[in-house]
Amino acid sequence: MNRVSVIVPCYQEEKYIASCLNSLIEGNFDFSETKSEILIFDGMSTDKTKAIIKEFISKFNYIKLYENHDRYAPHALNKGIDNANGEIIVRIDAHCIYPADYISELVKYHNEIDAGNIGGSWDTLPGDDSKKAAAIAMVMTHPLGMGSGTYRTIKGNSPVEVDTVPFGCWRRSLFSEIGNFDTVFLRDQDYEHNVRIKKAGKKIILLPWLRIKYYARENFSKIFRMFFQYGYWRPLLNKKHSQITNLRQLVPPVWVIGLILLLITAPFHIITGIAFLVYISIWLIPVLIISVSQSLKSKKGIIIIPYTMLSFFLIHFSYGIGYISGFFDVHILRKGAKSDIKVKATR
Repeated sequence: MNRVSVIVPCYQEEKYIASCLNSLIEGNFDFSETKSEILIFDGMSTDKTKAIIKEFISKFNYIKLYENHDRYAPHALNKGIDNANGEIIVRIDAHCIYPADYISELVKYHNEIDAGNIGGSWDTLPGDDSKKAAAIAMVMTHPLGMGSGTYRTIKGNSPVEVDTVPFGCWRRSLFSEIGNFDTVFLRDQDYEHNVRIKKAGKKIILLPWLRIKYYARENFSKIFRMFFQYGYWRPLLNKKHSQITNLRQLVPPVWVIGLILLLITAPFHIITGIAFLVYISIWLIPVLIISVSQSLKSKKGIIIIPYTMLSFFLIHFSYGIGYISGFFDVHILRKGAKSDIKVKATR
């Protein structure tokens, strides 16, 4: 059986790290028998994350903890790759719970399919019991919020070739061929790496039935920041690879530009005022219909309709503003070197 190195970047994950590690340990992949390992890279957490991890280390000698002084995920991933002893490398996010057959299925399909990267799909869960969290999780599972065909929304029982998967699983030899993660990309480093995989002529395979329980951000400020960052880094990615990786990414910034222009000009002319009302209605009507429909299906009921509509708006608007901000920095201010674009991503 293949030896596997699981890499876990984490920061301030006291709420989730125990459940994450238990789901891996209690799964059907035998870390001890295969001489596999779980390498955790902590970004200098100040909560109880490290203390919880050390309790696991005292019971399972295949778990190792490292300090990630660079603090960000791509640095942790590269350190993990350089220190790994496995022939197959699996990235794990501490914010999730994994199915029992997660590792074994990824290994199985790497042995059956010639693929550069293989991953599962998400079941998105609320970050807490609040109405805000329920609405955010709901929007992150709907195509209007996240786009069609992504690992957040896809269902099925057959492997699917896609552009990206959550987290990822690779043969170690792949990194010798196309390189490690680009640490310029404090966010979107996984998507950028997948672009290189595709350029190398390799497949990225999604296993839709391999469902990861992902806990979404629980409040509006976190979801705004998260999607702003996703949008912000995409122009730099496009510039590096001299291509628009998909046209869907242009919809939010184009929508935001139109919204702002019409909002500014609406008070000065009746035609632009009417145009603004029509423009916002084109967005508002489908969002309202979907918010009502989805809220009626939820445990919270119609009380979360306003939260659902606001979640849609924040995801669309924050990604759009982030993209515009990133485009301005990259193409107008000509920022792009490693020393330039740094601070607009979370750990």
